[in-house]
Amino acid sequence: MRIAFYFALPPGGAKRTVCEEVKGISKKHDVEVFEVQTQKEKVMDPGRYAQKHTFKFYSSSTLPGYFNRLDKDYKNFISLARLEKSIAKIIDDNGFDVVLVHSVVYTKAPFILKFLSTKKLYYCQELLRIVYEKELEFREKVGVHKALYERITRKIRKMIDLENANNADEIITNSYFSREKINSVYKKKAFVCYPGVDCEVFYHSEKVENQVLIMGSKEDIDGYNLAKGALQTINKEKRPTLVKLGFGDKDSRVKSDTIVREIYSQSIATLCLDINEPFGLKAIESMACETPVIAVDQGGYKETVVNGKTGFLVQRDPRIIAEKIRYFMDNPDIRNRMGKEGRKHVIQNFSWEKHNHCLLKAIESVVKK
Repeated sequence: MRIAFYFALPPGGAKRTVCEEVKGISKKHDVEVFEVQTQKEKVMDPGRYAQKHTFKFYSSSTLPGYFNRLDKDYKNFISLARLEKSIAKIIDDNGFDVVLVHSVVYTKAPFILKFLSTKKLYYCQELLRIVYEKELEFREKVGVHKALYERITRKIRKMIDLENANNADEIITNSYFSREKINSVYKKKAFVCYPGVDCEVFYHSEKVENQVLIMGSKEDIDGYNLAKGALQTINKEKRPTLVKLGFGDKDSRVKSDTIVREIYSQSIATLCLDINEPFGLKAIESMACETPVIAVDQGGYKETVVNGKTGFLVQRDPRIIAEKIRYFMDNPDIRNRMGKEGRKHVIQNFSWEKHNHCLLKAIESVVKK
């Protein structure tokens, strides 16, 4: 088959998934990648595995004050739609059998879904969460005009997302948790393909230090303040260091898989405290490195972490999280055993080979239709 991939994503779990799909599927099929570049730095580049066509689009603006936001939204709602329409024409004119469309950071469900004539699948790794989740509703204390503008643009984003997603021939997603949300919002059934881990890249490689790891931003949605609050309840003399890694933070940026593997391996546990995380690659990467996970008992973590065996599923309570951290500190043998169980669990259930096999079944089904 001739398969086109389309996406516009910054470095992170979603873009890693694209890279692993292109890497695996291009071994047996003719693959071309169409990427709208969102950042100047080239991290996680699927162009290493297949021919890539790059289209530059940056939504940043140099205009002052209120006009800055207007300019950005014009680019996201109008200019991006025009660009994706032109990319759709290139794909349609080149005789691909199918297009695998991933999310776009600016709108989530991309405009290209409604412009393509070629059969297309939408891999929805997460919905446009700011318009569908109560926890992410707009609550900032700003002026009346700013608040009204924010509510209007969120409604526009929701309309765009719904229209685009419903133009997909099929929707694929990363967890049963995500599938339920897709069914509720889009009124469409989704095919679940769990992401994976390359266990030849992620494995235990370092001595364990007195530290715990959290990956993501310092925003509440990623659980950073919850992690800090948990550690503050632990005696200063024994308190582990909180190590933070992320793709957007210049002071703690993910620079290579080797560094990430080493920090996973050095950590007593990885804290996965995100609000309603759709899947969470960091949980299974951590377990592959034999580092148990302390995760909130919600979202995709309920499908990846085996409570009491590969880590702990807990409530969003800093005292309970601190208790589990202390438990691992006081019981290194149990921690090590759970770490080994975690790696076994990942090897059995979360490989990119399984993911791509599942993905190809969905692609073949759409092509046959």
